[in-house]
Amino acid sequence: MSMSTIFFITSLSVVLALLAVSMYFNVKHAMIILNTQDAIERCLDIIDIQYRRMNKIVETPIFFDSVEVRSAISQIKKSHDSLLVVANTLTSGINGFDNTELESKNDD
Repeated sequence: MSMSTIFFITSLSVVLALLAVSMYFNVKHAMIILNTQDAIERCLDIIDIQYRRMNKIVETPIFFDSVEVRSAISQIKKSHDSLLVVANTLTSGINGFDNTELESKNDD
């Protein structure tokens, strides 16, 4: 074997070893990203359910003129709006997802 053949085989071995390490970390990080995406989707589903429930409460007319009741309804409205802000923030950078889709679901 000549010196150039040995150098070529050694270089190829190093490149293949680096490729294997790179592939391992690519798969590892891809799994982390996919798990995070699944967790965010589950959280958005929960937020959507709570938003719909709070929307029903907020739309209910108040027949009692107590300061405490009005304060409680005001806090529910603030929480209602906060849920929408959180959902929009979580989905603002996702490609292929339109925030108006979330808002139209919550209007039902």
